[in-house]
Amino acid sequence: MKKTIIAIVAVIALVAILGVVLMACNADSYKSKLEKKGYKVTVSENNDDDVEWSLTASKGALLNGDTVSIAKYKTVDDAKKAEQELKDLQDNGLVSYEVYRSGKIVMAGTKQGVKDAK
Repeated sequence: MKKTIIAIVAVIALVAILGVVLMACNADSYKSKLEKKGYKVTVSENNDDDVEWSLTASKGALLNGDTVSIAKYKTVDDAKKAEQELKDLQDNGLVSYEVYRSGKIVMAGTKQGVKDAK
């Protein structure tokens, strides 16, 4: 009897955790998270064929404020390709920003902007 109750509790906890993880990967969750931190957020409806959704967020002055752009790609390979392209631009000295990828999500922006979005 005790083993059955423990198994049921474990399954319920697993389902709850999975629900939280799956819901955390949408534009609205990032938008609300960044707005709570004082960012102005714009979600893009018109994306490339490889991109499911994207958003840009900024806080503070235009030249020295914090910014971050986030895109969710349709496949991990597309996200890896985009990450590499951003890092190549960074390595060539054309731009200076942080790049972070987690699965299909790619973030680029100021160090603080990327940190706030994570």
